[in-house]
Amino acid sequence: MRNTVKKEAVKTETVKTEVKEALNKAANAVKETVKETEAAAEKSVKAVVEKKTEKKAVKAEKKPAAKKTAAAKTAVKTKVVFQNHGVEYDADEIMKKVQKAAAKKADKLKKLEAYVNMEENAVYYVVNGEAKEDYRIQL
Repeated sequence: MRNTVKKEAVKTETVKTEVKEALNKAANAVKETVKETEAAAEKSVKAVVEKKTEKKAVKAEKKPAAKKTAAAKTAVKTKVVFQNHGVEYDADEIMKKVQKAAAKKADKLKKLEAYVNMEENAVYYVVNGEAKEDYRIQL
C-alpha cells in the first residue's frame, strides 16, 4: 500500500511539473505574441506618421516636422485549454472555481496555487502555502 501511495505522489508531482511547464510555455508564447504585435503596430504607426510628415513638408517649406505619436498598444486576448482524453479544461475557468472555493475556506488569500490532476479529473489547491485534504475540486 505504501508503494501505491508513493507512486501516486510521484504521479501527482509529475502532473504538477507538467502543468507548470505547460503554463510556462503558454505564458512565454503569449509574451512573444504580444511583443511581435506591439512591434508590428509600432512599425505601422511610424510608417503612417512618416507619410504624413512627408506630405506636410512638401506643402509647407519651413514648417517644423510633425510630432510622432507613440505606438498604440494592442490587447491580445489569450486562453489556455488543456485537453485530456477528449475532454477540454479551460485554465481560466479552473482558476475561477479554485478562487471561489478557496475564498470560502480561508479568511485572507495571499497566495493561491492550483494543481490539475488529469488522472483523477480533479484540481488540488494550496492556500497561503497550506494544503488540506478538502482543498480539492472535481472537474
